[in-house]
Amino acid sequence: MPYRRAALALALMLAIAGCSSRDPAQGAITASEDLLAAIHEDAQAYAPDGYRELKAQLDSARALFREERYQEAIAALDDLPERAGVLATATAAAKERHRVELTAAWSGLAATLPGMLGAIELRLTELGQMHRLPEGLDQALIEEARAALGSTRAAWDVAVGTHAAGDLGGAVGQGQEVQALIHELMARLGIQPG
Repeated sequence: MPYRRAALALALMLAIAGCSSRDPAQGAITASEDLLAAIHEDAQAYAPDGYRELKAQLDSARALFREERYQEAIAALDDLPERAGVLATATAAAKERHRVELTAAWSGLAATLPGMLGAIELRLTELGQMHRLPEGLDQALIEEARAALGSTRAAWDVAVGTHAAGDLGGAVGQGQEVQALIHELMARLGIQPG
């Protein structure tokens, strides 16, 4: 795992940085940069405050380095590996919680939306066979609803394809848009959800 290698490199740099030379301080800063780079993407998404704190700690060490206060720069990074490890663990847990939430949301959409699309299609078939449409409905509305059903089905197919491609977040977002379209269609046609 890139995080562990970077943490080990930083720990080694901090351990050998007993003298006041520039090189160990530069090495500690570089190792810290590598460590933060290894957790950057997920930490920014799932624990941005914690990441900002570590970034501020690194920036402080950089400022000390620029002032040629090398020992202080090294000391400023002393607990960064441990804090980065805590952040990496918290980030992984938050990412997993988010994945579980998205999976549950997708499962709910996949379980209900096809049936709702079927209910709309059934209602349109029933309305098409009537000699006289119920009050509030006219042929133009029925044709609009048929066209909207076609585009809604196509949008659902895109969401299913997005899910199949492994983009769970994108699929849920698209599915929720489809759900809103379905609810709008059902309301226009007088179909009660449930």
